[in-house]
Amino acid sequence: YPSRFDLEKFKSLSHKVQLKYARQNLTSLSQGGTSRQVFEIDNEKVLKVALSEKGRAQNELESAWGLHRWHGDIVTEVFNFDDEDYNWVEAERAIPLKSVSALKKIFGGIDLYKLQKFLENNRPELTEKEQEFLENSELVYELSVMVGDFDMPLGDIMRPSSWGLVTRDGEQMPVLLDYGLNRKTHEKYYQKYER
Repeated sequence: YPSRFDLEKFKSLSHKVQLKYARQNLTSLSQGGTSRQVFEIDNEKVLKVALSEKGRAQNELESAWGLHRWHGDIVTEVFNFDDEDYNWVEAERAIPLKSVSALKKIFGGIDLYKLQKFLENNRPELTEKEQEFLENSELVYELSVMVGDFDMPLGDIMRPSSWGLVTRDGEQMPVLLDYGLNRKTHEKYYQKYER
């Protein structure tokens, strides 16, 4: 953490004051989200602070022990979190993907609509090469299992801004950096805006 930011002090503050303290002492990396604000800790970590109940629900899912135990290869690592109210999560920093083409590249150049249909167990029309990639990709397999295990809607997951690159063991690898949305949270906080 920067010297002007004291994590223990931050933890002792009320949520409203935590957010103010983070805004005063850390650099925001957020692009105007309504549920959480993301702050730079250093080159390896970020602090995600909830802005609302939906942000707390997302922090709770992202900090779930089982998610990291079983799917840690494809999500950013969580180092620390508020285990009472889920007001904040300290997580691995990833370089966000900026485009659909960057996300398609991670998935072997496959059209994202086809990938989503494949993950939903709807069999899209695939070339032999696409079929082979999807059936043999460890990333696709892990993503498919995680989506099923945690009842995650694919809409958010299929957005480039939900993905980033991290360096682990000297290698760059793709990970989900925003994965705190499951169907329960979606229905409770977001679905009313889609009607």
